[in-house]
Formats: sequence, C-alpha cells, structure tokens
Amino acid sequence: MARRVRRSLGAVLVLSAALSAGLLGVSSAPASAATVATWSGIGAVLPANSDPGNQAELMTTSCPAPGNCVAAGMYLAGGLPEGFIDTQSGGTWSATEAPMPANAAASPHPALTSLACPSVGSCTAVGIYKDTGGYNQGLLLSLTGGVWSATEAPLPPGAAADPSVSIYTVSCGAPGACVAAGSYGDGGANTQGLLLNLSGGVWSATEAPLPPGAAASQGVQQLATSCGGPGSCMAIGHYNDGAAHAQGLLLTLAGGAWSATEAPLPSDAGPVPHVTLIGASCPAAGSCTVVGVYEDASSNVHSLIESVSNGTATVTEAPHPADAKTSGSSPNPSSALYGVSCPSTQFCVATGTYVKTTGTGSVPLIETFTGGAWAPSAGAGSFDPAAQSIPVGVSCSWPGSCSAVGMSGGGGSTSGFIETLAGGTWTETAAVLPSDATVPNSMMWGLGELAASAISCVAGTCSTTGSYATASGYGGFIDSSPGLTGYQLAASDGGIFAFNAPFSGSMGGTPLNQPIVGMAAEPDTGGYYEVASDGGIFAFGAPFQGSMGGHPLNQPVVGIAFDSRTGGYYEVASDGGIFAFGAPFQGSMGGQHLNKPIVGIAFDSATGGYYEVASDGGIFAFGAPFSGSMGATPLNQPIVGMTFDSATGGYYEVASDGGIFAFGAPFQGSMGAVALNKPVVGMAFDFVTGGYYEVASDGGIFAFGAPFSGSMGGQHLNKPIVGMSFG
Repeated sequence: MARRVRRSLGAVLVLSAALSAGLLGVSSAPASAATVATWSGIGAVLPANSDPGNQAELMTTSCPAPGNCVAAGMYLAGGLPEGFIDTQSGGTWSATEAPMPANAAASPHPALTSLACPSVGSCTAVGIYKDTGGYNQGLLLSLTGGVWSATEAPLPPGAAADPSVSIYTVSCGAPGACVAAGSYGDGGANTQGLLLNLSGGVWSATEAPLPPGAAASQGVQQLATSCGGPGSCMAIGHYNDGAAHAQGLLLTLAGGAWSATEAPLPSDAGPVPHVTLIGASCPAAGSCTVVGVYEDASSNVHSLIESVSNGTATVTEAPHPADAKTSGSSPNPSSALYGVSCPSTQFCVATGTYVKTTGTGSVPLIETFTGGAWAPSAGAGSFDPAAQSIPVGVSCSWPGSCSAVGMSGGGGSTSGFIETLAGGTWTETAAVLPSDATVPNSMMWGLGELAASAISCVAGTCSTTGSYATASGYGGFIDSSPGLTGYQLAASDGGIFAFNAPFSGSMGGTPLNQPIVGMAAEPDTGGYYEVASDGGIFAFGAPFQGSMGGHPLNQPVVGIAFDSRTGGYYEVASDGGIFAFGAPFQGSMGGQHLNKPIVGIAFDSATGGYYEVASDGGIFAFGAPFSGSMGATPLNQPIVGMTFDSATGGYYEVASDGGIFAFGAPFQGSMGAVALNKPVVGMAFDFVTGGYYEVASDGGIFAFGAPFSGSMGGQHLNKPIVGMSFG
C-alpha cells in the first residue's frame, strides 16, 4: 500500500486524548434510510504534479454560496505531502497547490486544518508547515482576487525559538475580518494559547488570556472559533487550572480585546471535571452556543451546552433521550457533543453520540434548540447498538435545514453516514465514495479540527469532504447535495408551473380573495410560498409563519422574499411597508415619500438584510449594502423586479422590456431591445450556476448563464404569470 498522507496536529487525536481512543473501536455500519436529500460523490481534484493513485486527504470545506465551495487538504507529490486547495465554481472543481511562505523548508510538510470563506472569492485557510530550521510554524493562506497567498503566522513576544505552533481553526465575520486559534510554546517551555486576528489586511498575534488561577504550564488547547460578525468572535477549548485539572475555556473578542472566562459547569460536575469544549457557533454578535463534555462526581462523562450572551455564560447539561444510559466513563461516555450550528439565535442543532441502555456501543445524538429549550433525539438511521456511530460535524443553512456527517465502525473498517433535516424530519443516508474505494472501507470525514468545518451548508445545498481507502492507499472525496435544481412560475390565480423543480401544490382552481402577486421558494425541501395582494400567504411544503391576510393594508402587497438565515419571510407593499414573519424587521420605506411605487424585494443572504426596488429603479437597502441603482436615470420601461446574487453580494434589477441592470454582480445578458410577445414580470438568480432568469407574463423564460429547463411560453394559461423562484 502506498504511503498514506499523514494527518498532522492530532486533528483526530485531540478528541481521543480528551475522551479516549475507543470511540471507533467496534465494527458495523448504519443501514441507510430513505431521505429527501440526494447526495453525490467525486474524488478530489488534484494538482498536475500529484503522484499516481489519487493519494490525498481532504480536511476541511467551506461554501459561501451554492455551487461555490472550497476544500483544502494534503496530497502526495514525489512521495512527499503537499498542501492543496480544491475550488468549485459553477459546479466544476479545480485544484491549486497551496503556496508556502518564503522561509518554508524544501519539504515543508504542510497541513491545512481549517478553512473559512465568508464570500465567494474571499477565503482564509490555516494550518502548519516546517521552516528552514525544521520548526513548526503557523500557516495562513488568503484568497483575494482569485489568487492564493501565504503568510507565516506572527507570534506574541516571548515565543520560543522552536515555537511548535499549531493552528487548529479559523472563522471570518466578514471578508477580511477573521480570527484563527491554536497554541505555541513560549520561552519558558509552557504551552500558551495563540489568537490571530486579521484586520485591514494584516494579521496580529495575541497570547490567549486565561482565567485567574490557571497553571503556569497550561496545556491550552483551542479547538474551535466562531464569529458572529466583524470583531465579535469566540474561541473555545480547555486549559489546566492550578490543580492541573482541565477546565473549559471561553475566549471572547469584543471591542478589539480578548477576555477569558472559565466555562461554568453543571451542578453535578466532579472535583476533577476534565472539561473539553469542542464546538462553537455564533449566529450574531455577542451570541454564541458552545458544546463539549465534562465528568460528574462519579467520573461519568456527559455532554454540556454553554450559552454565551454578551460575555455572560450559562450552562446546561445536555438532555438525554429516554433510552440513554445516564452513566458511563471514558472510554465509553454516556454522551458527548462534538459539533453545533446555530443559523439564528433561536435555533441550534448540536450533534454527538450517546449510549443506549440496551447496547454497548453508541448511536448518533441530535440536540435541537427551538422554542427556548433543548430537546434530544437519536439519529434517523437503524444503527447497531453494539457499534460506535458518531456524528462529528453539523451545518445549518437556516432553521429546519441542516446536515450532519458521522462515522460508524472500526477495526480497520469505518463507514460514513449523513443525517439531513428537512421538512421537520431527520433522514439518514450513507456517504458516497468514488468507485475505486475498497470494500469494506476505512473512511474519515475531513475533521478540520474536530469537524468544525467538515461540512458546509448554504441555501439548502451542502458539501462535505474526507478521505477513503483505495487499493493503493488513500484518496480524498467530496460529497455534495445540490438541493437547488430548477425553477417554478406562479400565475395570478395561484397556479404553479414547475420545471426541473418539485411541485408541492398550488392555489390554482381555488377561489382567492385577491390575486397572487409573487412567490418565494424554500430550497431544501422544494417547498414554496405564494403571496396575494392582500398579504395572504399560501405555503406548500414549507412552514406557514403568518401573513397579512385579513389585516387592513395602506397599499397592496407586491412581493415576497425568503430569509435564508432564519427560515422566515418578508412581504413588501407598494408603499414600501415591510411585514416580517419569522425573520427580523430591519426597516422599511413605509410612511415615507416615494417617487414611484415599490415593485419587489430581495433578501441579502450575505448580511441578513434586504432590498426594496421601485418602478423607477430606486433601491432602498436595509441591513444590506447599497451598490447602486437606476433611480433618477431615464428608463425605456419601468422596473418590475429584482434579485440578489449570492455569489458576488450584488443584485440585479429587471425592467418590463427585459432590460437587466447589474450592481456589484456580473451582467450576463438580457432581453432589452429584443421584441417580446409579452412583458417581463420578474426574475430569479440561479444559486448553482450564478446565472439568472427572466420570466414574461405568458410564461416565457429567458436564461442567461443558467440552464433553460422549460417554460409556459406558447401554452395556454388561465391567468398571466406574475413571478418565479429558483429552487
């Protein structure tokens, strides 16, 4: 067997050191269950100088937009490990050899451990490499303008000549605003926490502060970071107190300074709690959720959840499913949580493992925070109670849309499984490996420091990476669930016409108080909403969260937008009034003077804000960046709609003659100056390809940089088309 690319920094061993190495020691695989998600897999794309046989491992992935993901790992070139980066654009992957700093050794043995891409074209990857003196240094890679550059991580004053740097994790609150965390050795042979901050294009280093009473040689491990916004971040892990006991470490960045807090513990914590905090998610500035493990007074290992709000932490012992053992010590903890994802302050999912009363192994544990409380459940698959089956990472696009990845088995054979939440139900499927995988296999997810970035989901689409065994060694793989495929058209009588997209029902043929004026899709389920001019909402395969139907309105509703951060939606009226349901209100033009009426709305998935557009092309931005408009510019025909480009952060306006006006987004063509049978009434952005569609009132579709999947053009319609959605 060819040499396997070595996982460095103990990315897997950190967990085993904290909880034990026995978690993957029993062989078995979960049975697959039916699922609404369709996953596909490919082998990692490698640089041209790679050795034969796809000798590689992928450690981490980040998806800033559907169809635009980045993955990082290691491959073999000339028998030596090198770093590489796979980049997806428009659904196609390409490979780049990771650059190295100027002081890198001839064979730097790089290891890329974590990756964060806050927007398309803006990414940061971290890891380690060896310098010319043979010392481990921190590696910082930045993607800007389509080019990757490498920087040696700075160190605080007093670092040892051989600092033995480890960088485990990175998170970005916005492009160019990132933090990374790890450890280094100081001149006194102590292990200190390392905090790195990227601001204004420059990295700075800080020795991690510690709570009072910390030991001189702390043994600090920082395992995860998360940023709720620029300059508002959290790093977590553990440190040794004065009695050499492991305590949970909460590090908070606010106001440009880091502060340290010892994590509070549940009331049953033992005198030697052996705390390890493993996963963190900050959905907003100053608001974070942290998960990990601790020991009680009887040395039983339990999972815990820390809620941090504006610097104050409260703790909860994670609730157990009804069939869970309540006792268990290392190497068989009763429960443990490894990953957490919070798309909003009111919804979180944490994943890990627990032991049933009827078995000796472990099964997947899913903890869900909604309605102000945590509720536990077992994974959706039929898992062998004698096996060790462990979800190691989770990512949520929005509340109710999540995917988690895990492993089951051992003894040289490990299989992967994927848990998907959609439509209120978890389903399970097997990981998809390339055709050259051996059977049985020994796969591992890209544990990007304990899976903090092993899976990334955005707008209902997900990507996850890892490694698998081949006859000649190991290869990297990428599994994807597209979620978004085609488009739906809505007519004024509520009829829905679906093209390469799910049909979940419609109001066609049903009496309506007022005509339908628009629609919005919930992409992961294939569900969607129709909105009428009186504000009535009709939900199909998507959760109803309220409407303005039956309420007096100053002016009629003219559009709807889905909030991909919260799972809620907005209605907009022609006077600019905004009505928010399950989504945050950030302002409106209601009650203010308008030159022309509002005709549409678009949600900004990058910031969580939204835009209103008027028929004269004026743009009004709320919680989102203004990038320009056609306001006060002569138009051949009025503007009838707009859409947000999640790949660039820009937006488009469309006029009734099919003219497209692009702001901060690429112009890819239009029907402007082309004779039309009927006027254009709306448009939609294709999350997968980065193109867009125009739709006319007769159902004609005009596709630009996006695949044409059919239309109602030339076919009989009871009522005209009034809008469309992609999904």
